[in-house]
Amino acid sequence: MYAQGRFLGGFEWTGPHGRYVDRSEGEVDHFRGREAILVDGVEGYALDYFGGLIRP
Repeated sequence: MYAQGRFLGGFEWTGPHGRYVDRSEGEVDHFRGREAILVDGVEGYALDYFGGLIRP
């Protein structure tokens, strides 16, 4: 993923069974996003995520 530039960036992929979409905002120190799989335009899966750096 990192080599392809897919971490914390927009990514979409369409295959024979549906479409994968990942959107995020923020930087590595604080970010949030949502990934989803759509089949015939209907969201069949979704995950909201967030994270960031932990500092002592």
